[in-house]
Formats: sequence, C-alpha cells, structure tokens
Amino acid sequence: MILVAGGGIGGLATALALARVGHDVEVLERGSTFATAGAGIQLGPNAVKILRTLGVAEAVAQRASAPAALAVYKGATGRCLTRMPLGQAIADRCGAPYWTLHRADLLSALADAVADSAAIKVTFGCDIVSASARGNSVCATSADGITYTGAALIGADGVWSRVRSTVAPGFRPAHSGYCAYRTLLPIARAGDMATNVVGAWLSPDAHVIHYPVQAGTALNIVVIISNSWNAPGWDAPAEAAELEAATARRFASPLRAAIVAAEAWHKWSLPHPVVLPTWNAGPVALIGDAAHAMLPFFAQGAAMALEDAAALAAAVASSGIDLPSAFARYHATRQARVARVQQASVANGRIFHLSGPLATARDAVMSMVPGSALLSRYDWLYAA
Repeated sequence: MILVAGGGIGGLATALALARVGHDVEVLERGSTFATAGAGIQLGPNAVKILRTLGVAEAVAQRASAPAALAVYKGATGRCLTRMPLGQAIADRCGAPYWTLHRADLLSALADAVADSAAIKVTFGCDIVSASARGNSVCATSADGITYTGAALIGADGVWSRVRSTVAPGFRPAHSGYCAYRTLLPIARAGDMATNVVGAWLSPDAHVIHYPVQAGTALNIVVIISNSWNAPGWDAPAEAAELEAATARRFASPLRAAIVAAEAWHKWSLPHPVVLPTWNAGPVALIGDAAHAMLPFFAQGAAMALEDAAALAAAVASSGIDLPSAFARYHATRQARVARVQQASVANGRIFHLSGPLATARDAVMSMVPGSALLSRYDWLYAA
C-alpha cells in the first residue's frame, strides 16, 4: 500500500497512475469531501496527454473549452498586441488540444476515476501532520492522532505541505509580492469579454487573465497585482470595491465592465517559487506544489503536477519494490524540466508588469513577431 497525502489534482492523478502500474493506494484527504472551490485552470497539450494516459480525458473534455487563440492586450487601451493560435492549430502542432476549465470539473473527473478503481481507497477527514520512516514502511500521523502505515508516502498536500518537513525540515515558502483575485462571471454578463480566447491584459505592476470555463457558460477572471497582502490558503473573500479601485486606472473599459459585473471575488497570496535540493527522503516523496510551487504566469501548475504523477508512477514501475530508488529517479528525471518552467513563469511575470520604455519595447516586439512564431518558442513544453 502506498499512501498519498492530499486529494487534490496531483494527489488523485498520482493515485490513478500508481494503480495503473499495479499498486494499491490510500488517499488521505484532510477535507470531508474533495474540495471543489478554486480558480479556472489552463491545460496545455502536455497536460492533456497525461489525462489521456489516466483514462479521464473524455470526461474532462465534456466540461472543457478549447480557446481559438491566446490574445495579449495592452491594458490601458485594449489594443491587441498579438494573437497566438490555439484551437486546432496547437492540437495539430503538439498532438493534443489546449483546454481551459474550472478546477472543480477536472477534480470531479479524477475523483470519478478514483471511485471506479478497486485499487484505490480514499479516507476523508485525515489531515496528515507528520511522517516517519520505520524500516521498510512509513508511518503518517494525522492531526487527531491516528497513524496510517504504508510502503511509502507521497506528499501531494500543496504549497503549505506538512509532509514536506520530512524531506526539507524547516522550509517555509516566502511571499512573492503578488496577490491574485479570482471570480466566475456568467458568460451572458461578460460583455465584450465573452469570446473564445485566453485573454492576457498587461499593465505596470498588474495583469488580468480571462478565459471560458464550465463548457463555455462562464468566464474565469484572474487579476494579479503586486502588493504585500500575505496569508496561507487560497480562498479568502475579497471586496469587489478592492478590485474596482485597483484596476480602474490600469485597464480599458471593456475589461473594467466585466470586473464590475462580477459579484463574488476571492483572493490568495502567491508564494515565491519553491526550490528544494531534493523531492524525496527515503520512502517519502513530494509532488506538485509541495515539491515545486511556482508562480501562475505560465499556467503550468496543474500540468506539472500531472506530469509528476506520470513520471513517479513510471519510476516506480521500473524499480520493483525499491521505492526509495524509484523516488530518487523520479526527482532526477523531473528536476530540470520543472526548474525551466519555474524560471519561465518568473520571467513572464516580469514581462507582464513592465512599465515605461521597457513596456513600449515589449509591446513593439509582440506586435511585430507573428503569433505562431511566439507560440513555437514553447514547443519544448507543449510538444513533449
């Protein structure tokens, strides 16, 4: 039995991947149910390919949208700087589509597949707070004092991971200086934003991303602003007036109208990218945000967790009963790629928030280079 702490996207994907290579798995989820709240998710072709191997792509497709393009706008004027082709163009180029959807829809598809697997058990109300290796097994202890024993433990418990203390004692993520706000807006109230694109609006020290979710019936809007607000979690309520004041002078009227039309906002502080020297200690390993939390400016957080799940299962399948060696191999195969994605995300954040002459130069380059050429720079990621 392999234990997985955390029943989010990474945890459920890991359970499914391990079950597919012959292992029994117990998912230890702190909530009383799987958490369905959260922001929208962009899944590039690299992520969709993993969903295919897990057998959930068809279920996810029913609630996903396939945007025609990624359109980048100058925030203050709304002028389109570039359109990078998605839709059929990226599917043909990279072997899978580019999807946008709500986190709850992806989690629901994964949870249904987990429920259908005889090899996977889910225990709710189990908040793992510590773990220790004992001989050929691992003991994981919950907040209410119950101990769970398995051949290994996978920490899929997010950016504020407690399992991580077994691998990297004393580590705690630092604040990045960014705060994110999110809302869902019915598409009928989205006005000029009701288009089948991923829209990115750039402004000094702030940017906005929007795209269709819930099979195109809603618009996911995320506003990211440089500020010092910092707190654990990712579902704090936010005042609409807070967003209206922060965006009024930064963005053109069509986008501001959509922001004003939204009724409920939530916010979360963004941690600085997590960089650990290793993702495992013996029979304990980390995946997803627990191992390598990253800024969302490359839209690859969920994708990297899905890739982790597949890579970890592949390493386990090739290592027999030697799980510590499998976990070390998993880290070795993933480290360089994840680091490159983290670095690209940090760079995007800087580019998005430029001001003055540097912003003018950025806009000129984006306007001159064909969108297809800009997108081809990411073949290393999407076509893998």
